[in-house]
Amino acid sequence: MDTFSSPFFSNSLIHMDLVKKEKQIDLDYQYKFPDRLTEIPYNKKIIIVANDTARYIVLNNENQLAFFRALKNMTIRKAIESRYVSDDDIRFVLIQIEAKQLENTNIVTTHRNHLQLFVTQLCNLRCPHCYMSSGEKLANELSTKEILSILDSFSKNGGRFVTFTGGEVCTRTDFIDIVKYAKYTGLNVEIFTNGTLWTKELVDNISDCIDKVQISIDGYDEESNAKIRGKGNFHKSLNAVRLFHKKGIPIRIAITPQLDDLLHNRPKYVDFTKRLLSEYPQNLRVVFTGELLDGRNGKISIANKKAYIENIEQLYIDCYGTSSDWPMINRLREGKIFDNCSFGELAISSNGNVSFCGRLPYLPSVTNVRDVKFDEIIRLSKIAKQKSNINMLKPCKDCAIKYICGGGCRIEHFPELIKSTDIEGFDVNIIKPRICNEKQKNKYYDLMIRINDKLFM
Repeated sequence: MDTFSSPFFSNSLIHMDLVKKEKQIDLDYQYKFPDRLTEIPYNKKIIIVANDTARYIVLNNENQLAFFRALKNMTIRKAIESRYVSDDDIRFVLIQIEAKQLENTNIVTTHRNHLQLFVTQLCNLRCPHCYMSSGEKLANELSTKEILSILDSFSKNGGRFVTFTGGEVCTRTDFIDIVKYAKYTGLNVEIFTNGTLWTKELVDNISDCIDKVQISIDGYDEESNAKIRGKGNFHKSLNAVRLFHKKGIPIRIAITPQLDDLLHNRPKYVDFTKRLLSEYPQNLRVVFTGELLDGRNGKISIANKKAYIENIEQLYIDCYGTSSDWPMINRLREGKIFDNCSFGELAISSNGNVSFCGRLPYLPSVTNVRDVKFDEIIRLSKIAKQKSNINMLKPCKDCAIKYICGGGCRIEHFPELIKSTDIEGFDVNIIKPRICNEKQKNKYYDLMIRINDKLFM
């Protein structure tokens, strides 16, 4: 095989997270790119997107673009010989094509066959921002037997992941039995908790049944956390972090800073985050709530929501050197398209009401687990996923970056869809198109370029 022997590519290692190997290029090979490729000129660069796979490359100049266009119609050798292109430009284009597998037309969706089970509304805390307004038990909450039946049925119908949340999960006296049964059925178990009620004995008892845990801590020290979660709870939550970490369980610490605190004390959140990451370099990530939701304290103004989002993005940059880019990097690594938010995934409240998103207060109940067979609930869930798929929605379905953007939160952008309790009879043609503008698209173009620069420059 005649391989590319120019100095710039000979024994060249592709240094990036997606591919860690050397590859020799056959000069007489002609790439078979997907039929639908879109060229997007932006900020003195050209983004080439494969519309149907979300794979993309970023070119820096017209010479690289001309070389890429030549590759669509001729072998690599002829493309090189057909025009003057520098070795650096050739290398840059070829490495991206190979590393990002631009030819690959296989797609993997982000759907997880996931159940979010709110085991109780009872909580030992009264956080002002809680969108569930947790505190007291709901009337007629699901019994142990009913919950175990749900887990069994979900697993038998192809379910793979369950997240136990509330309220506070540890307020249920049968929680150990619930978690152990979930693992027994073969489910991947994730727990959302405030961390204040976990003891060494409890962690020891069920740690081998837990695959991931999210612990909410809403301050950078005892005083700031106490404003939200009450006195003494900061160290209780950190103790839970230590207990789970000793067991090797992946931990996500979720922080929802109050806006005023975020505006005036952002460096303190940065210091706290970096201390945690330094103390627990393995199996721990700190995340910040991306947007403020209406909760116990009432509605959040549009202006405050905007200010919060902007400052959270800056907080990510301060903590990690970049904004919240890692979800997209992970999707690129795994070759996944983003064709939906989590809408369509099952969410069951503590009294058995069924919705298709975990933001229960924002949604009507479609049915109740006590009223229909679980097979029917699964069927409706699949219909909800299908009808909320980005290829069903305007103007998203015709957008070149639809599988990168994903269309955004269905609650926020497509309210007609989520308000319906008759998901099977719902006509998607009545959904108003999402309002999208160049500023919103530019945000994703910036993200795509930033990730590319991080991996290739």
